[in-house]
Amino acid sequence: MKQFKEDTDAMIDHMSNDIINKEQFAVDEFTKNLDNSYKDYQQWLNAELGRSSDTTDRECKFLNETSLKVSSKIKDMMQTTNIEIAKNLRQLND
Repeated sequence: MKQFKEDTDAMIDHMSNDIINKEQFAVDEFTKNLDNSYKDYQQWLNAELGRSSDTTDRECKFLNETSLKVSSKIKDMMQTTNIEIAKNLRQLND
């Protein structure tokens, strides 16, 4: 009986770790893609700001405000993703 319990505990640990690892991989991929997209956006923004000396203050302000909004939106998306992951983990207990 003791061996069966140890095997069952090992199986539960393995299955739990597998589920967590899959969730973490999905989050890591999402984060990596998001980071890469944001870096691309920042490079574009910097190129636009430095493109020519005729970039007006109004254009600079618009681009900077847009950058802040993008950053805020990314944070919101990450929070939503974290909430979804927590929800998925809670469903495992149901």
